[in-house]
Amino acid sequence: MHNRDSHHDISHDVIVRVLTEAELSSVVAPPLESRLLQVYLPSLQDVASFVDKVRNNGCVHITVTVTLLPLASDNQTQMATLTFVADSFVSSFVLHYPSVEIGPAHRQDNALQK
Repeated sequence: MHNRDSHHDISHDVIVRVLTEAELSSVVAPPLESRLLQVYLPSLQDVASFVDKVRNNGCVHITVTVTLLPLASDNQTQMATLTFVADSFVSSFVLHYPSVEIGPAHRQDNALQK
C-alpha cells in the first residue's frame, strides 16, 4: 500500500563515452547567423520583475527569442516580437512583447543588403 506522500524516484540510464582528442577536434558547432540585433525594451522594469519571479521559482535559464516582423511599406522602422521563456521542474513562465522596435545597427545592415 502506497502512502500519498511517498517519494517517487524516477531515473534512467544514460550512456556516457569520453571522446578522444581526434574525435573532439572533429566536433563542429552548427553554423549560426552572426547578425547582432539591438532591441528596444518597452519596460526594463517588466523584464527585471520577470527575472526575479522566475528565479524565485527555481528557474536557472531563460531563453530569449527575437523574430523579425515583415517590414510594412509605409513604415521604415523594423519591428520584431520578443519572447522570454523560463522553465522550472513544475512550471513555465513567458513574457511576450508582440511588437518591439529594432535598433539602428540592424536597420543599417538591412539597407546594405538591398
